[in-house]
Amino acid sequence: MSKRIRAGAVAAGAMLALTGAATNAHGAADAYPETSYYVSNRYNEVVSGNLVWYNQSVRVGGKLTVPTGCASVKYSTWTEGGRKLDEQVREVCNGSRGHGFTLDADVAGGAHHVWVDLRSAGIVNKDLCTRSGCESR
Repeated sequence: MSKRIRAGAVAAGAMLALTGAATNAHGAADAYPETSYYVSNRYNEVVSGNLVWYNQSVRVGGKLTVPTGCASVKYSTWTEGGRKLDEQVREVCNGSRGHGFTLDADVAGGAHHVWVDLRSAGIVNKDLCTRSGCESR
């Protein structure tokens, strides 16, 4: 095989490998949907971030900001039939703090939805999140 043909074959193989890697990366992104949430209240307290939906869990990444006083955020995964699967709470006083963790959803098909509840001074503001997006409730 000549050097020119060998170089062409190597280049073609490299291009095929790159194309395949791009397709796999794109396919993986589609396989695990990501939704963004933003919940605020009249005290200028905010929790925002994203949820990555896996088959048996939901990855939470977020930031809770509380200018003065204390507030908490509760995340909970649920089945379509209304059974709670898991929950976790984070609290911040007088500042901001990022957080990241995984909520369990160990049922066929994973969690149907996640509640994101911002709690402060006895008031709860919340988002209902699904794989296709979040909305205030």
